[in-house]
Amino acid sequence: LTNEFWRFRRVEITENATLSIIGAGANLGSVIGEGTIKLQDNSNFPAGDYDDFFPDNTCSGGGGVEYAVSAGTQTVLSLLPNLRRVIFSGDGDKEFSDFVSTNICEDVEIRDNGRVTFNDNVLVQIKGDLIKDNTATFDGDYNNTQIIFDGSTQQAIDGDFTGIQFLKNVELNNSAGLTIINPND
Repeated sequence: LTNEFWRFRRVEITENATLSIIGAGANLGSVIGEGTIKLQDNSNFPAGDYDDFFPDNTCSGGGGVEYAVSAGTQTVLSLLPNLRRVIFSGDGDKEFSDFVSTNICEDVEIRDNGRVTFNDNVLVQIKGDLIKDNTATFDGDYNNTQIIFDGSTQQAIDGDFTGIQFLKNVELNNSAGLTIINPND
C-alpha cells in the first residue's frame, strides 16, 4: 500500500503472505491473520485495529513484522509487546527505543547490510531462533539490555555475534537447550 489514503473495513493477511506498506495514509480497519506486515523505508503502521493480528502473551495466533529500511534510521518495536516473528532487512539502521520490552513467538532475523541497535533498558524474549546474516551488523552493548531465550524446543543463535557485535546479556530459560552456530569459527 502506498500513501493513497486507502480505507478498508477488514484486512486478512494469511500465513506466508506479506502486506507491504510504503508511506502513510491507509486505514486497514480490523487486521487479522498470521502473515507479515512489511514496513518499508521508515513507514509506520497504518491506522487500524491490530488486536487480533498480534499474538497474545501465550503466542496464540497472530502475525509478524518486517522492518525493511534501505537508508536512514527507523525506530522499531515500540509499543509491540507480542509478535509472531520479526525480520530486520535492508541496508538502513533499525533502532530499538529505550525501555522496550517485547516477546517474539518465533524467529528474529537480521538480514542484508543494515544495523540493528538495542538501546538502554531493552528486553527481548525469543521463543525461536536468533539469525543474523554475516553482512548485517548488531549493536547490543547498552545498559540493562537483555535477550532471553525461553522457547520450549531447542533454539539457536545463528550468525557472527563476536567482537563489537557481541550479545551483552543473554539468559537461557529453556530446558531443551540452545545451539550456537557461528559461521566464522
